[in-house]
Amino acid sequence: MDFIIPLLEDLGMGFVEIGGAFLEHPDQFDAMETNAKELTDRAAARFMAGILEYMDDLIRESGARKERFDIQRKRERTLITTAGDVTFRRTLFKSKEDGKTQCLLDRQVRLTPHERFSPVAEAKVLSEAEAHSYQYAAKTMQMGNQTVSKVAVMDKVHGIRNAIPKDDDPKGQ
Repeated sequence: MDFIIPLLEDLGMGFVEIGGAFLEHPDQFDAMETNAKELTDRAAARFMAGILEYMDDLIRESGARKERFDIQRKRERTLITTAGDVTFRRTLFKSKEDGKTQCLLDRQVRLTPHERFSPVAEAKVLSEAEAHSYQYAAKTMQMGNQTVSKVAVMDKVHGIRNAIPKDDDPKGQ
């Protein structure tokens, strides 16, 4: 987990810069607050990407993995999180048993294939859509480079509605 020390150094230097700017302009508390939030969100996103890649390395080097799966290739994935975009590389493996390709990291941390939202970001967007509007929910998730449209929020809400069994059909059939 060699990425943590440089991450903390960057975070500390960022706080020093933000604090210095505030001391020069004490009337700009709002700028200090905004900059501190952006800095910590970027650090959190970097941390999540780093820890996911570290976990992927552990899986790739695992003896149990080597017995059952061959390395296929590495792919990049970006998740929309409440801290912004988290972009990380992960390994795809081919099963020696059935020949199917899968990402063991995604399976280990329970990330659904092709899902763009982290579980917490998904909960936030659904909550905002319920309380406000699809457009408002989409706007609250615009923290990184990924775009979230009101249609994407609507699809997420409708996907949840379709997954919930109706009252008159307790088995969901």
